[in-house]
Amino acid sequence: MEALVGKNALRFLREIMLKKTQLSLFVPGADYIRLTIILKLPVIGDQQYVVMDWIEDFADLILSNPDPKLIFECVDSQKIPYRFPTKLYKAEDREIWAYFPKEIVRIQRRRHFRIDVPSGGQVSMSLEGETSTFAIKDISVSGLAILIPRNKGKGKFLKLGDELKEIRIRLLLEGQVYGIGMNSAIVRRLQDNMETNVILCGLEFTDIDNKTENIVNDYIRRLERYMLRKLRGIED
Repeated sequence: MEALVGKNALRFLREIMLKKTQLSLFVPGADYIRLTIILKLPVIGDQQYVVMDWIEDFADLILSNPDPKLIFECVDSQKIPYRFPTKLYKAEDREIWAYFPKEIVRIQRRRHFRIDVPSGGQVSMSLEGETSTFAIKDISVSGLAILIPRNKGKGKFLKLGDELKEIRIRLLLEGQVYGIGMNSAIVRRLQDNMETNVILCGLEFTDIDNKTENIVNDYIRRLERYMLRKLRGIED
């Protein structure tokens, strides 16, 4: 782990503010996970603050917990996760004011190589009895990134922490179909892209056996070699 403090922390928060990067807000002990963005980084006197966009049910939260600890997480363009705890300063005028964090912790969670899959890759999964199929963006041994149409995913289909069951993955490579079954996965990331009307959803496999892991690894190795041949212009 590496911590960003002072000017480095401010530079990081300013960057994700300008990019309108979504942050996940967690409130320990309250079973509360919501998405928001940074609106501004004002200074009043000697104190700097982080001002977040309003969350509709945040007022209900602070009624039951007037002084909550807030934990924010986000993922940068390199898919590296960051986390910082802070405290609430005030919530008014449809803005959430938090104290500037003492440090922002960068955690490199990715233990496995992630690779974009060719078009045609799909995943089917079940949540609360409903089965849906979506396109796959990339894959690693630890999970998938999938693309969900915004009108399907916004606010009703998936939430951070949702556990998915009966996952069926269909991958294509050079005319061969790879069918892979997973028992379960958890939603770890939701990134809304309003320009493309697509939500990028990161899934972490939670129950993968050795046989299935070997199949995924074999597919990734074959895909790497295929991409390298294409890059070099070499035909089999």
